[in-house]
Amino acid sequence: MNDQKSQIFYLYVTDCALEWYNAKGLPPLMYDLEIVTEQHGHLPSDEWGLLTFNLLTSIVLGALFFVLLGKSADAYRKQKQIHAFVLVVVAAYALQLLSLVCETLHLVVYNYSGKGLRHTFFALDFVSEVSQGASEHLVSLLLIFLACGWTTVSLNEVVRQVTDAAAKAPAPGSRGG
Repeated sequence: MNDQKSQIFYLYVTDCALEWYNAKGLPPLMYDLEIVTEQHGHLPSDEWGLLTFNLLTSIVLGALFFVLLGKSADAYRKQKQIHAFVLVVVAAYALQLLSLVCETLHLVVYNYSGKGLRHTFFALDFVSEVSQGASEHLVSLLLIFLACGWTTVSLNEVVRQVTDAAAKAPAPGSRGG
């Protein structure tokens, strides 16, 4: 455990070319400032746990996503159809997983380079934000549709389940066993 107090540094760089007096003709000033944390990376100390959290969450949610796909495939094989609700849940889950993976990759590169994948042609930080927004939008739509009366099971399925349960139940007054 580190017993030293945390230190915060504020850096202020200004350009004197916008001053009222003539500052033109000064030699060009070139600088490269690189700030690293005690973990020897560019990720701020207060966000250090994000990388580990996103990595573990991506692995766990990825495994659960394959379970969801397996259950959906089993339901399709049994019923030869799949409800639109399940498809939208799978799509929202896939978008959320994509968001987590993209954010994790962005944080890995950011910790290494200090720039991440935000300012490149491969802007995974942007893809992460868009994927997460789309996932949240799909889940919100599902909840609105359910609140407006969209059923997840057809009426014929409910009638069949009730009929099957009633047929298996012993008749009143008879001895079961």
